[in-house]
Amino acid sequence: MRKILLILVVCLCFCSCAEKGKMTKEQAVSSEVLQEQQAEVFESVTKDFDGNGTEETFQLRREGKMLKLWFVGDGEEIPLVQEENFVEYGPAQQNLWAYELSDRAFCVAGESDTARSVVYIVCDGVAIEQEIGKVSDFSQQEDGSFVGTASALDVGYSVAEQKTVWGGRTIKPYWFYWDGMQFVEYSAQKLCWEQLADFDGLQKQVEQRLAQWNQQQFPQGFVQIDGEEIPAHWKVYDIWLRENGIININYGYDYLSSNGNGGGGRRYDTFLIEQETARLMDSGEGIYRVSAHE
Repeated sequence: MRKILLILVVCLCFCSCAEKGKMTKEQAVSSEVLQEQQAEVFESVTKDFDGNGTEETFQLRREGKMLKLWFVGDGEEIPLVQEENFVEYGPAQQNLWAYELSDRAFCVAGESDTARSVVYIVCDGVAIEQEIGKVSDFSQQEDGSFVGTASALDVGYSVAEQKTVWGGRTIKPYWFYWDGMQFVEYSAQKLCWEQLADFDGLQKQVEQRLAQWNQQQFPQGFVQIDGEEIPAHWKVYDIWLRENGIININYGYDYLSSNGNGGGGRRYDTFLIEQETARLMDSGEGIYRVSAHE
């Protein structure tokens, strides 16, 4: 009888230990799930962004498979632009950048998955998003100004023929500065061809580039369409001088037969003026306007 009771006690202890082990395992799994559900801080930037003596923090938190931007300040945690995900760069690259503004305040910028830079400043402890349009790769230059890349639909429409004669989506850099309240694109004034003579060697550079393109594309100086020989050649369309010494030169060609068949094209050069000398910085298809956001 004692032997039977001893066996029963041992069995009960074994079952109890097994049950305890089972619960511990379940608890561990539950804890693991809970940990996965909690947002992991992927990257953060902490500064006194508005210069009021109190530090604030911007955080990219991993929520599931997405990175979301949060603001932590004055004991509060506030989600920002929650409708968008953020780009996850490699381990050697940053996802958030803090830049110093002219009034010794700071801004923070990050790249969203919608190919635009999301930029915030802090005012009186509150994060305020800056409207800079659909600009990506927003970064600060050595002189304190900013540059971003804008994707624009460049299209030319012939009013007389009521048809599109050229078009294309182009990606071009645009330049901004902080005016104490917001980021503003550098304005531009229109120049004529004769005014390019004020910049050493610029007219000659432009003439050489036009000659090269015309030789490559229109060696005879015309195209044949509908049995017609129609003059065609690249020429200067617009010249924009911006406040920061950038000159955008727009080039183009158009041709149209009497039957309404034809074509056209546009491209640009961007020069930087340094001590009255022009240096080619960028070139591509499309055109520059007074503002990227027209």
